[in-house]
Amino acid sequence: MKFPKPEQLGAHAAPSGHWLGDAGPVTTPERADAADGGGESVQVPVERSLIGRVLRDKWRVERRLGSGGMSTVYAATHRNGKSVAIKVLSDEYTGNAVVRRRFLREGYIANRVGHPGAVSVHDDETEDGLYFLVMELVEGKNLELHCQSRGGRLEPTEVVDIAEQLLEVLVAAHANGIVHRDVKPANLLLTPHGELRLLDFGIASLREAGGAASHTGSGTLLGTPGFMAPEQARGRVQDVDERTDVWSVGATMFWLLSGHLVHERATTQECAIATATEPARPLASVSPTSPPALCAIVDRALSLEPARRFASASEMLTALRGLREQAEIAPPALRRKRFGRLALFAGLCVATSYWLGSMLLRRAHETPAAAASAAAPVNSNRLPSALAPHPTEGEPSPSAASTSVSVTAPLHVPPGAKGAPARPANAAEPSRRPHSKAVAPAASDDLSHILGNRR
Repeated sequence: MKFPKPEQLGAHAAPSGHWLGDAGPVTTPERADAADGGGESVQVPVERSLIGRVLRDKWRVERRLGSGGMSTVYAATHRNGKSVAIKVLSDEYTGNAVVRRRFLREGYIANRVGHPGAVSVHDDETEDGLYFLVMELVEGKNLELHCQSRGGRLEPTEVVDIAEQLLEVLVAAHANGIVHRDVKPANLLLTPHGELRLLDFGIASLREAGGAASHTGSGTLLGTPGFMAPEQARGRVQDVDERTDVWSVGATMFWLLSGHLVHERATTQECAIATATEPARPLASVSPTSPPALCAIVDRALSLEPARRFASASEMLTALRGLREQAEIAPPALRRKRFGRLALFAGLCVATSYWLGSMLLRRAHETPAAAASAAAPVNSNRLPSALAPHPTEGEPSPSAASTSVSVTAPLHVPPGAKGAPARPANAAEPSRRPHSKAVAPAASDDLSHILGNRR
C-alpha cells in the first residue's frame, strides 16, 4: 500500500491548513509562495502559540486544532459564548503581500458558494501583525486521515457517497463562478454525522460578471501535485475551468479507492510533469475490485484533455447517481444528518399511524356494547336521589323493587296495531298519564330543596 509522500501532496500549494477537529495536524505541508516564483516547498511551523490569548478583546483562543504549511487553526470562544475556529496565517508569510491578500480573500469566496457544504467565514481580522480568519467551527477528521484510519482504502459505496456530496458543493460553486482548484483529501472534512465539508478556497479562481477569472496569470503553478489537473500542471491558468475541479474529484476518488496517486513519481517535479503530459492509468489497474462502471466514471474524469472529461460537476454527479439506479453501487447508509432526520420523521409517522389504527380498532370493538348500553332503560337505583323519579301515590317505590326493568322486556305495541295482543273486553283503559309529569314536579321539588339548603 502506497501513500502520497508529503512533498508530493504539498508542493506549490496556496494558503491552506484548515482544522481537522481533534484528529491532529495536517500531514501534508503546503505553501503559496510558489506562485511568486518560490522554490521547493518547506514546511514552516507557526512561531508562536496563541492558546489563552484574547484576540481583538473578544475571541479567547482555547486549543489548537491543526496546522498546515501556511497556517494554524485554533478553537476559540467569543465573549458571547459562540464557538468558532480561528485560522491564523503563519508568521513566515505575513510579510508577503500576495499571500496575505489571497489568505484574506478566502472568506469572501467561501461565503459566495452558497452551499452548506462550504465552510463559512464570519470575519477577517488583524492584530499586532497577526492575520486571521474567524470561521465556522466544524468538528471532524479530514478525508486523508479518515482513509488512513480505514487501512488506506475506502469501500466503493462510501467513496461514491463522498463524491456525490463533494460534487453537490462544486455544482453550487461553479454556478457562482468559483473554481476551487485545490480539491484533495486534505481539504475535505468528514463530520461525525458523515457530512462532507469542502475547505480552503484560498487559491480558488473567481469568474466575475464580465467573464474574466480573477488572480494569477499564465505560467503560475497553483495546486497540489497528485491532485492538480493537467492544465494546472502546465501552468495554463487561462484553461482552468469547472472541468479542472472534475479532474481533481476523479483523482481524489482514485486515491480513496486504491490508496495510490494517479501519477506516482520520486519528486514533485516529476509528478507534475507526468500529470501534464501522460494519460492517467486506469483505476482498475490498481483497484481491480472496484465495480467496472465506477472505474469508467473515474477514468473519464481523469482524461488528459478537458474536452474528454465530464463537461461539468453536475454531469459527473448524474453519472454517479446512475450507478445506484442500475444497482451497481448500493445505497449509502443513513449517515448524513439530513437523512437521519428524515428517517426519524418517517418513524414517527409510522408510530403515529399505528397508534391511531389501534385506537380506531378499539373503538370499533366497543361500539356494539356502548349501543346496547344506550338502549337499556335507566336504572333509577343508580341515580342520585335528587334526580331519581319519585313514585306517585299507589305506585311501588323503586327501593322496594328487587331489580330494575330488564332490557329484554317486550316492547310496547299500541293497541290495534298489527300483532298486538287483544285486550279483554272488561279490561280497564291503561293510564295515559305521561311519566315525565309525575317525575318532573318531584325532581323539581327535591332540587329546589337541595339548592335552598345550599343557599
